[in-house]
Amino acid sequence: MSEFKRIPIVVFTGAGASRAEPICLPTMFEFFQQIMNENRQPKSARITNKTYFKFIFDAIYGDNDNYDLERIMDALYHMTDFTKSDNWGVFMHPEIYDNVFNAVTSRIPSNYYAQIKSNIQPSITNTFEKRKKEASTLARELEDLIREKYEDISFENIQKVYAHFFEWLTIINKTVSQAPIIPFFTTNYDMSIDWFFYPRYKNERAPQQKWLRTNNINMIDGFINQEWDSQNFDVINEADNAGVIFIPYYKLHGSLYWEEVAGTLRRNSTIARDPHLQQKLMIIYPSDKKLLTQDPYYFSHRALDSYLARTDNLLIIGFSFRDPAIVQSFQYALNYNRGLSIHIVIPTGDSEIPGEVADFINVNNGRVKHINKYFGNKDCLDAINQSIGLIPEVPPAVRRRRRVQ
Repeated sequence: MSEFKRIPIVVFTGAGASRAEPICLPTMFEFFQQIMNENRQPKSARITNKTYFKFIFDAIYGDNDNYDLERIMDALYHMTDFTKSDNWGVFMHPEIYDNVFNAVTSRIPSNYYAQIKSNIQPSITNTFEKRKKEASTLARELEDLIREKYEDISFENIQKVYAHFFEWLTIINKTVSQAPIIPFFTTNYDMSIDWFFYPRYKNERAPQQKWLRTNNINMIDGFINQEWDSQNFDVINEADNAGVIFIPYYKLHGSLYWEEVAGTLRRNSTIARDPHLQQKLMIIYPSDKKLLTQDPYYFSHRALDSYLARTDNLLIIGFSFRDPAIVQSFQYALNYNRGLSIHIVIPTGDSEIPGEVADFINVNNGRVKHINKYFGNKDCLDAINQSIGLIPEVPPAVRRRRRVQ
């Protein structure tokens, strides 16, 4: 059966890929720096309670400079749900308050004991309820800023970064006698890949559809008529689609343009443009507390594990290695797929490798290569191709198109 065939390459992009010129979207660390002042307080007028923001930031990071917005958002979402969880019930257990009360009452007259003790639990409950509301408001305000920064990317800029890259991928697929599938995974919320295949404006769609037909590419993201269903990926059947190259596309952390409506995941082209609408955005933030039990996240992570078991090459571009669940999938694949090699692009072109990436490379010495090239630069694709070695060189036709763009 075709589903057991090897595939030549799996692609995985993180925030660093969207830094490529001329897309130029900041990483969450860089974005956080842009919205904060020298005292680590938000500069934006959108943030109404700057004191609470500072409280959250200092509680999480203190003097640590290795911060980003995703960890703040993750904490805020956990705070809004804390009083609904089993942890809250444990926290409110009478034994905890007896211990606290006994520790502080040694100098208090005994006739005040009962009154003080009766006030402890309600006071803590009221404090948590207040903080929960503040956390919900701050999370919504930060989401507005994220929408504003990441939603607007021109199709022309997207093409300049990705057109020659996808042409090269299709050449690899046609050159290597393996299953005609190029799985593409990303942790980015932005729409750069989505709009590369299906531009958001009608006047841009006709030439791109022609490009897809010319290259015989079928990108599948699970959406039909704007609703997501895992069964939409079942169309990937090489036996019935001779000559077609499938690009199954998975957004592991969700999207600015996803929302949940009556239990159904929908893609809405207008959701990111109106910060006053209170849709439930389908975005998750990397955390070791994260439970990937809900589709499409669960489905997408299982797809990642499945494809990593079938490939000899994983190309990672601009991923920070700060999501434990994803890093675990990479490590598991290396342990059990003995033919797998991983190629990591450090997209800033810096000689220094970020700490989490360096740790992963060192642990898997010899099977993980790194490429210090600015992604989108004319030399980066040559370096990627040389590292992977599936085709002798980037074809001249791709080079010419790249120079024209």
